[in-house]
Formats: sequence, C-alpha cells, structure tokens
Amino acid sequence: MEENTTDSILKALEIMARKKEPIDPETYLRASEKLNSLLQDEQAQQYLLEQNVAKMRQKLLEQDKKIGAVKMIVEATDEYREMRNQKAKVERIIEQIRLGKTHANLSKEVYRSN
Repeated sequence: MEENTTDSILKALEIMARKKEPIDPETYLRASEKLNSLLQDEQAQQYLLEQNVAKMRQKLLEQDKKIGAVKMIVEATDEYREMRNQKAKVERIIEQIRLGKTHANLSKEVYRSN
C-alpha cells in the first residue's frame, strides 16, 4: 500500500485534472482532509529552508557585502530555489484544501435542493 504523502496526493489530483476526469466532491474532500493533516510537516520544512536562507544572508552581510549583492548571490543558490519551491507547494496545498471545502459545500447544496 502506497504511503499518503502530500506529493502523492497532489500528483493524483494533477493526473485526474490532466486526463480531464471529473473529480467528485468526496475525492476532493478526502484529499483535502489528508493534505490538511500533512500540511504541518510541509510548513515545518518551509520554515527550516527559510531559516537556512536567512543564515546565508546573515553570513554574507557580516562579510560587509552590499545588500543588493547579497540578494543577488542568495537568489542564485539552490537553497533559495528549494525554499521558493517549498513555499509554492505549501500554497498549493492550502488552495487544494480550500477547493475541497468548496466542493463539499456545493455538493451539500445540490443534495439539499433535490
């Protein structure tokens, strides 16, 4: 049995979207619940990466480098790219959770109107 990870859940939703398959509200809601449970770990990873980039900035500033140069040097690093990717991933997860809630509410409204 495959372990539920944020990556596997997001990938499964992406595959359904690419195949233009309709995603039923129950699937969205289950995925949202799982993503919500796993979000804390992804946010912790994001904060760790942000702290590492901040430490890198600090070291460069302590070497009396100009702020513009420090920004350019830091933004050219793999650590900075990884931090930005992680931030985007967390934002995607939060948006998927919102979509799941919206789909669940819409489903309830449709059910009630019938």
